Amino acid sequence: MRATEVMIQTDLWTSKRYGSRHRAWRERRSCVGELVQLDGSDHFWFEDRGPRCWLIAYIDDATSRILYAEFADAEDTITLMRTTQAYVQMQWAPLSLLRR
Repeated sequence: MRATEVMIQTDLWTSKRYGSRHRAWRERRSCVGELVQLDGSDHFWFEDRGPRCWLIAYIDDATSRILYAEFADAEDTITLMRTTQAYVQMQWAPLSLLRR
C-alpha cells in the first residue's frame, strides 16, 4: 500500500478534487462604468507581419463592452499605468476606483 493511501485512510490527508471550480460566480454590476475590468492578452496579433504584442483592453462589467483597447509592447506596470491614464482621459474613472 502506498503512503498516500495510508494517509487518506487514517484521515491525515485528503486528495485534491480535480475539475473543481476555483472561482466563485458573482452577479454583474448593474450600472455601466461601475466596475471596469482590465485584460492583457499576449498573442501574435499581426501574424508574421509584425512583432508579438499585447492587447490591453478595458471592459465594462455590466455590459461586456470594450471601453478602451490598445496594443502594447509589454504588459508591465508602466504600460498598465499609461493605458489606465489614457482610458480615464478618454472615458471616465470607474466608480469602484473613485470610491476608495
